[in-house]
Amino acid sequence: MKEKVFRFIKQFIAKNRYAPTVKEIRDGTGIKSTSTAFDYLQILQRGGYIKYQTGKSRTIVILKELEVK
Repeated sequence: MKEKVFRFIKQFIAKNRYAPTVKEIRDGTGIKSTSTAFDYLQILQRGGYIKYQTGKSRTIVILKELEVK
């Protein structure tokens, strides 16, 4: 699922020129809850793939590509 979230974020930024909100990530990936979508953002941030500012909308920045296993 983290690959799906990363791919969604990357495609959203490419199309819109700004980052998605957590709710847009939730809706765009079929995740059931906002907190689960946020959990995936934290996983991606801990892995060094993205960064964002907690409490602010549309601050996600891609730092490096996600290696798909």
